[in-house]
Amino acid sequence: MKNVWIEGAATPLGRMLAEATADLDDVERVVAIEPEHSPDWHPRIKWLAHEADPRAQFAAMCEHEIDSVIQCSLAPDRMGDVRPGAGADVIGTMRLGAAVAREGSPVRSWVALSSTGVYPIDGGRPLLDRETHPRVPADDLRLGALLEAEDYAVDVAEHAPYLNVAILRLQEVVGEGANGALARHFGQTVVPTVIGHDPTLQFLHVDDAIEATLFAAERELAGCYNVASRGVMRESKILDHCEVTAIPSLPLSANIFEGLASRVGVPHITDHNLPILRFGHAVDTSKLEDAGFKPGADQVDCAEALRALRS
Repeated sequence: MKNVWIEGAATPLGRMLAEATADLDDVERVVAIEPEHSPDWHPRIKWLAHEADPRAQFAAMCEHEIDSVIQCSLAPDRMGDVRPGAGADVIGTMRLGAAVAREGSPVRSWVALSSTGVYPIDGGRPLLDRETHPRVPADDLRLGALLEAEDYAVDVAEHAPYLNVAILRLQEVVGEGANGALARHFGQTVVPTVIGHDPTLQFLHVDDAIEATLFAAERELAGCYNVASRGVMRESKILDHCEVTAIPSLPLSANIFEGLASRVGVPHITDHNLPILRFGHAVDTSKLEDAGFKPGADQVDCAEALRALRS
């Protein structure tokens, strides 16, 4: 991994990845793709405007001798990216795939950052979801675009065997710069819990998210991998670490008043978080660990990061 292309560098995680990559001694060039140039980029990062034409992308990759592409634009929710229109970019993924898999492309590794949100959350699921477990239905309105983007990346891998395509399904990221749905939940002044439930939860520390992505690019991994920090933790233990007051709540949809409650600061459970806080959500990360990656943080570190976000 000498010349790296960061697609989606305007996202919070993309920005961190670009800067972390630029600090590596063996990396010669980092090309950051974002809509508008930011004047405070790392001096070793070259900015390029986003180009919609895959032929232009291919030409730029050849010009800069890009060997590794990291795509950060599929699952902005993992960091809590709430920009208007933030979501999985299927068309952008198709254009990127057309560029990296084109005959003569210098790219050897394509790492696409996805989300563990593709796994259904209900009482019938196993404690830990594996990469081979079924995803949510293809017609899911919230995740349909992400499923389509993942499937396209898999198709590219099948038709371009010389290209190593890794899909990293990230748990929700916590730490500096993160503001995901669960982080916002535990950041409330009083945290509602679902009566009768103490779910098993799991997070990904931002440092592990960066290191796992760089590991996949450096090792030119191929296939689908779950990514989370070590272990799991019960909600009650997370609340203890965050030193917050919990209030038992009925498992009712907040859809009607959710917007108003958010604006006035009334503690509530969002419809997005409700199934997670009833049934829990955790994944098996042994496949990535068997490939050689060892997370530096555990769930206690993640809980401490959540507490830090409150201060």
